[in-house]
Amino acid sequence: MTRKEAFRVLGLVSNATLDDAKKAYRDRVKVMHPDKDPSSGAKLRFILVQNAYEVITNQLVKGKPAKEESPRPERDRPSRTRTHQLDRESHAIRYFEHGAQMYELEQYADAIAEFDAAILFNPKFADAYYACGVAKYAFRQYAASIPDFDAAIRLSLSHLDDCHYWRGRAKYKLRQYSASLADFDAAIRHEDNVAAYYYWRGTAKFKLGQYAACVHDYDEVIRLERDYVDAYYWRGRAKYEIGHYAASVHDYTEAIRTTPDYADAYCYRGRAKYELEQYAAAIQDFDEAIRLRPGFKYARYGRFRARNELKNGNASLTEPVEW
Repeated sequence: MTRKEAFRVLGLVSNATLDDAKKAYRDRVKVMHPDKDPSSGAKLRFILVQNAYEVITNQLVKGKPAKEESPRPERDRPSRTRTHQLDRESHAIRYFEHGAQMYELEQYADAIAEFDAAILFNPKFADAYYACGVAKYAFRQYAASIPDFDAAIRLSLSHLDDCHYWRGRAKYKLRQYSASLADFDAAIRHEDNVAAYYYWRGTAKFKLGQYAACVHDYDEVIRLERDYVDAYYWRGRAKYEIGHYAASVHDYTEAIRTTPDYADAYCYRGRAKYELEQYAAAIQDFDEAIRLRPGFKYARYGRFRARNELKNGNASLTEPVEW
């Protein structure tokens, strides 16, 4: 990003000072930080603001006006090669900005094309690789997104935690659970207070059968973000797998309290109650799961088993459906 472009991103005039830049940056962070702005393009806009501020602070000395340089003697003027390079970088940032707009509008194919164009003009544009990877993930091009995240990491992008996180999610979608776990580990090493990083690491561990370990990750998710509904659900699943049925019931109940139409939570709470021999209560949960999702075969089978227990004790089952 050139200095002129950085000024434009922060809304600064050509004679702004470093103090002006700091104020403009703080004002934008207050409204544009992803924690404040829930829109899909917030992360990309925030990256632009961060990059602009970094460019300005690297080039200005406190108190010195941030103005365009005065004409220099002919021998000191940029070469044609340098001017051409600045033009290419300028084109790249414009394509990047337009790609961010397309992403926010959920026009992912168009966003990918714009980010690809930005990379074409500036092959070292780490943020464009990152943004292109995120857009491809949103467009369900999981395998194609991984080389973009690889490039962003190789170019030493400042927010490496995000790159590892999204690359891990792409690998998870491809069922490469061990590889995804390594990326989530890396994301947490770079930034250890983001609930989503622990959630996805816990979910990868669950897929790998590391149930006790993933419980610890879900504990951390809930510590950081108490109303993270899916963390309660998956912690309940993990506790169920290690035989802690009463504790799993508690977690499913928390998930249902926040999301009353959570059919899976009702179904798996019913399963845990079944294991605790609370058959009547299990039937109520299976009933609710089926009401919410009429074709829910696991809930129907669970209800069948619980009814069988109430009627006939441990009578043999006749329905050949896997639990």
